[in-house]
Amino acid sequence: MKGKFNLILLVIVFPVSILLSQQQSILSISAEADTLFSQLEDDPGNINLRTRLIEEYIHNSKYELALVEIIELENEQVLSEKMQSLKADCLFNLEQIQPALKELMVSYLRAPDDKIMQSVAIADFALGNETRSVRTLRSLKPKNPELAFDIALLYQQLFLNQNKQLANAASSLLREFDSKEYAKYFPKPQIMIVSPADNYSTQNNEATIVFEVNHSKAIKKISVNESVIYNPTEEEIDLDAESFSKTFNSKMPVDAGKNKIVVNAVDVFGYESSEEIFVNGLNFTKMSTDLSLYSDSLIHNLDVITSFVDTEDIQVTKNPQTKVLVYSFSPGGLSINYNEKGIFWYDFFANQLIGKASPSHTKLLVGKRASSENVNLLVSNWLVPELNVLTHTVLYINGEWELINDRWMLGSSDDELIDLQKHLSSLLTAASSGISLILDGEISSRNRLENDIKNFISYTSIPVEAFITSSNNTLVEDVIQKFSKPDLSNNDSTLLYLELNSLKKIDSLGVYFSNRDLNLEVAENPAVKLSASLPVLKNNVEIKLKKDRMSSSNRSTILNYCSDWRRFEDMHDYLDDRTTASDLLIKAQEFFSRNKENE
Repeated sequence: MKGKFNLILLVIVFPVSILLSQQQSILSISAEADTLFSQLEDDPGNINLRTRLIEEYIHNSKYELALVEIIELENEQVLSEKMQSLKADCLFNLEQIQPALKELMVSYLRAPDDKIMQSVAIADFALGNETRSVRTLRSLKPKNPELAFDIALLYQQLFLNQNKQLANAASSLLREFDSKEYAKYFPKPQIMIVSPADNYSTQNNEATIVFEVNHSKAIKKISVNESVIYNPTEEEIDLDAESFSKTFNSKMPVDAGKNKIVVNAVDVFGYESSEEIFVNGLNFTKMSTDLSLYSDSLIHNLDVITSFVDTEDIQVTKNPQTKVLVYSFSPGGLSINYNEKGIFWYDFFANQLIGKASPSHTKLLVGKRASSENVNLLVSNWLVPELNVLTHTVLYINGEWELINDRWMLGSSDDELIDLQKHLSSLLTAASSGISLILDGEISSRNRLENDIKNFISYTSIPVEAFITSSNNTLVEDVIQKFSKPDLSNNDSTLLYLELNSLKKIDSLGVYFSNRDLNLEVAENPAVKLSASLPVLKNNVEIKLKKDRMSSSNRSTILNYCSDWRRFEDMHDYLDDRTTASDLLIKAQEFFSRNKENE
């Protein structure tokens, strides 16, 4: 608006003929305007020619140029009533609303006209005088049954001329004046989302949305969230089109949790509508920012093992019937220990080398993701719907517990308490092979929680087992220690397969309840696996050495060398004839020679 007032000020300072000649040399508005301009150069005092030129400018929406001519006539004191009305029209279309309203009122008093009063009402509404504007339209309605149509037509003209403030005032005034007529003349595009259904759940990172747009006018823009998928050029738009009907499909990224998808359509006159659905992202996998020193320790130990042993010899087969949900959150603020424990158990259960659970069936909620909304989402849309008689569910829950009216409540990142008992009850209504719980964190009423859980699972028909960590809570460290170091395994076959009921053999686990042993295998221990297989391998090597007629002293050297699990691959290579007894002897002798030198 400032730019428009500045233009008027410039006109007052500089001669009009100079400004017009510059503008006319830059562009040609129309053949008629060019002719009139040329004639005025020969006859500058011809008021009739100047009036026709002003009308031509207005006809071509060049209101600035028309206003320049009108102001010069006004300065020359030759402004007619018609020019006064045209001045009001120019100011109105340039959205110089306050002076336009003044000129419109002067024009109406000189020559009363209902069309002028329509513009007065719109300008008044734009200036905030809403009650007076509605009253003005009510006075015009008895004389003009098509008043709503005229206002809608004026809105379209204003909108297409980029007079957005007055266009919005026109539509808002009509809605205030007559909502039924407004709905008739200001129709919104009709949007129908065909698929997916609202509250659709997916484990994929994207979803395809299919929708239809139908309208009685041409569509200018269609967007899905922030992505514009339909935006024709001005040449492609048919302003006179009486219908628009088209089907669209668009792929949208799906983040973990609730995703709002909004389809928005705007027609050429700015009529706009939106439809929205929610898509639930169940892809709660580990993010790049989810780091844990516990996981690093486990993975380091496993890397040591795989540096000596071929991964194929110890890699587990995933169990597609196991589903794991890991939840870890401290409502007292960011707790590195809580988060790191949750990340460790996710890495443990879903580890490609040792974990029996498939990564796609293992979900991680830590930090901001550990919300009541996400827990509800996973239980309602992932755990319960996919349960069957073979499914075993493992829940690791780490948080600050609060027992309220016999409910086991947990804090969450969205400051809502999570009722774990309610979620367990919903899981127990569906057929499954059992539920295993590992409960961790700050438990203020530990004895009461133990008794409550024991009573709760005693009434279930589905096997349920629960493990509650003790106050010293070194479960994670104990599992890492016993699960990934062959030298410390001591042939402990109870940890060959980590069955959750074998956790009771770990000192830091304080309580174990079960109405029936489930013996669920959640991981295979390569450390114990190697230690357990070592005597058999060593015996087979000894038998083969005898067959190969190796001397007893050399056999002794080789067997002493093969007493360490790190010779796993060397023994396999020899047994599978990939190396000879002599090769194995050379390795053994070099090893003992180096050790002797180091001593």
